[in-house]
Amino acid sequence: MVLGGLFTCVAQQVHINIEFTGDYKITHVHSKYKYEPEQLPLAKLNVKLHDLNAEEKRNLVFQLHVPKMDNNEQNVDMTSQQPMSLTQSSKEIQLFENQIIGNVIVMYIDSNTGHTITTEPVSFNLVRDLYPSDDLLHINHMLDIQRNRVETTYALEQAMIEDDYRQSRAILKAQIDKIKASVSVQDPFCQKLIKDLEYHYPTERDYRSSQHNTYMSHTTERVICVLHVAIGKCKIIFSSILHETVSTMKTIHEEKCTALNGIPIIFRDILNHPNKKI
Repeated sequence: MVLGGLFTCVAQQVHINIEFTGDYKITHVHSKYKYEPEQLPLAKLNVKLHDLNAEEKRNLVFQLHVPKMDNNEQNVDMTSQQPMSLTQSSKEIQLFENQIIGNVIVMYIDSNTGHTITTEPVSFNLVRDLYPSDDLLHINHMLDIQRNRVETTYALEQAMIEDDYRQSRAILKAQIDKIKASVSVQDPFCQKLIKDLEYHYPTERDYRSSQHNTYMSHTTERVICVLHVAIGKCKIIFSSILHETVSTMKTIHEEKCTALNGIPIIFRDILNHPNKKI
């Protein structure tokens, strides 16, 4: 049972159209979302995302080739030790620092009206500056968090393919070490990534089943909830790229209300009334 299907769908058939100019090209797409054309590098790309539910977000991480510009194109004397403001007009500097190299458009079907919505183009701005400001030199923690998420999905995919249990765990251990060495390690989401990867399951079967769900959750950035019903007990695996990570709750009986903290209301209702139909 996938919890995502119980949420309100706000956008269907979501497409991201990315287009760059000149020699700027997308070289890698760090996502499991389908895109066309499939042969990279390309200046134009159409990415198809899953339907978007209320309160969900999507992150699209890709690498871009930025061509080197010669001195004439930049209109900057690279040998000059003077600040750019002394060798160029303010208008030239502004154009130079705010170079538009492409744009992105989002297209989707509004679930309420059935109409196709196309957003206004949003530009990609490239800053080429010999003397970048302090705010441009700051480490982008949000990007580093996404890098940790993407690399974790790759590690989980490799670990689930690996037949040898010890080798599989070793792959995840290596990824844990990479996250711990990253600049965003103290971020709550990265801490949850570490906790998910470090969790010791009672059996290899539980390990592979749960970590596969973790992989799917981080790959699709969608809340995944799997409900296993056994005799007299329920086991819930709840995963979310946005708010929660995998947590396992065993044998829900008398302590059911306590164990259900953090589970969406509709699921609490199902567990409190197991015979109720939805």
